[in-house]
Amino acid sequence: LNFNYNQPFSIFAVFVSTNTGAGQQIIGRENTASNYQGWGLHLNYINGTTLQPDFELINSYPTNALEVSTAATYTTDGTLYDVLVTYDGTHDRNGVKLYINGSNISSTNTAHNSLTTTTTNTKNPRVGVYEDGTTYPFKGKMGPVYVWNRVLTSGEATALHSNFYNVPN
Repeated sequence: LNFNYNQPFSIFAVFVSTNTGAGQQIIGRENTASNYQGWGLHLNYINGTTLQPDFELINSYPTNALEVSTAATYTTDGTLYDVLVTYDGTHDRNGVKLYINGSNISSTNTAHNSLTTTTTNTKNPRVGVYEDGTTYPFKGKMGPVYVWNRVLTSGEATALHSNFYNVPN
């Protein structure tokens, strides 16, 4: 799970969020002591009231990083969601696809699109919190979290949403 900036991969998670007034980590392998080098799938706290899925792949934040989030808010407290992010290894925002409940979200925001070098680190991947064990804890309920070393197709995204326990290889 130590993906580099030129390696394709996909992350899928099922959750029910609770808005706490702060961002929340779903899964990631980011080194907070090294300008967040690594990767992560988060819920960003936006406009003081809402959470929206956000994907980051980072060498050094914010100057050498790729960050893509949904343009609209897709998370409502107490509602079951699944999110899939795929990354094709091109180190460009066009290589990132976000799916919410099986549907490709074509309207996304790009905060950073300047990734040029390694994103690997020596930290362990963590579900529900950053590697330091305290930053951006997930609040709510989390179901299965899956990671693949390839890009899942839109058909697989739809199938995962329909039955997230029927997982492709």
